[in-house]
Amino acid sequence: MVSCIDILGDASMRNGLNFLWYQLFWWVIIGSVSWGYLWHGMMLGLVLIGVHLFFSSQRRVDLWWMVVSFIVGCCLESLLLWWGCYRFSDRIVVHGFLPAWLCLLWLGFGCTFSYSMAWIKQPLLAVLGFSVGGLLVYLGVDRLGIIQFNMSGVSIGVFMGLGGLVGLGLGIRLKKQLV
Repeated sequence: MVSCIDILGDASMRNGLNFLWYQLFWWVIIGSVSWGYLWHGMMLGLVLIGVHLFFSSQRRVDLWWMVVSFIVGCCLESLLLWWGCYRFSDRIVVHGFLPAWLCLLWLGFGCTFSYSMAWIKQPLLAVLGFSVGGLLVYLGVDRLGIIQFNMSGVSIGVFMGLGGLVGLGLGIRLKKQLV
């Protein structure tokens, strides 16, 4: 059976569309948090995930990476929050708990691992990608006033890089056995 995404052409076209999809997804969630439309943004984010899965030619693999990304990302974020590395704006979170929108971001990020982020599955690239990418994302949400940091950007980059390496390593190893 030909899936809808197969109609879109070659891998570079799918990867490019997936990259654009994630940028839209990220800005819908972060924008809705920043502008006070949290639940609207989360609902639209869920619709975007549904659209991705509808067009995906690898739903089972995508669902696997969504679960891995969700679990690892929420664990990393929980550790950062628990250690006091950052705090969220008072208007968007119950103190001591991860906000639902942040968990949804990690779920959506899992939709990129088979497409636009497939290159990051190499260990060195995972460390570099998560270190630099994680740092840039955190600096962006800091500028929007969503998160306030209590640690340096370098520390955040190192933590995200190591967390990404461990999380992806476990995800790849388990995927070979389970999917």
